[in-house]
Amino acid sequence: MSHVRSNVCDTAIATLRQILSDLVMHNDGRNIPEDILESFGHSPGFVNCELLVYDMLEPASGMQPIINLIGICVSIAGKMISYHGYAQSHSSVLRSYCGLICCLSFIIPSEHLSVLIEHRFTVVQIAEMLGVSVRTIRRRISSYWLSVRESYFTITDNKLDEIVLGIQRNFPTCGNSIMQGYLLAQGHRVQHHVRDAQHRIDPDGSVLRRLRVLNGREYSVSGPLAFYHIDGNYKLIRFVGLLIFVSTLP
Repeated sequence: MSHVRSNVCDTAIATLRQILSDLVMHNDGRNIPEDILESFGHSPGFVNCELLVYDMLEPASGMQPIINLIGICVSIAGKMISYHGYAQSHSSVLRSYCGLICCLSFIIPSEHLSVLIEHRFTVVQIAEMLGVSVRTIRRRISSYWLSVRESYFTITDNKLDEIVLGIQRNFPTCGNSIMQGYLLAQGHRVQHHVRDAQHRIDPDGSVLRRLRVLNGREYSVSGPLAFYHIDGNYKLIRFVGLLIFVSTLP
């Protein structure tokens, strides 16, 4: 019975951990797909029902404190899911008339734009997420006195070399993208100087990492969608030793 109890707790904790990690991953301004958000809404209920059923079947199992703790986590996860669903349903851009004939104005809050810029979304990506044109986003950024360039930190090359060197010592095989992630996690938001800093402090490592990069192949085909190939798993077909000999003798 202790084995069953352990499995129930492990399943509940793993489910909650997966839900929280997915919510944190989508906590950067992106919209969560509806099917994923719906699955998030059902998962806490399933976990709670499973724990309640086990508590009813085994009232003297000593799991009540663990069930109470997991129940609190389930309620917190449910509130986070409800908040994400509410924020996502109210994140669409509204239209308003400016008083002129056929003149529409998109209402985009400045706080929304500032959060997206802070999370390193480009103007093109913001326009695609909000369903408006790139020119509209640029006009709103200009009217709100926002700037993408000012969101980056001004740091000297020597200071950047010291920070990059400290990270490179702990992670010798760290590339440019991962290095930018480490810098962003430490609060250093720089633009395009990270690659130059890595070349300065570790030129040999930069060359070795470049040698392992796979070059993309270029194909010349007759038309669009002409290069698709469906793997038929021919290697799994067993041939029963059927050999055909063609004799060329007269």
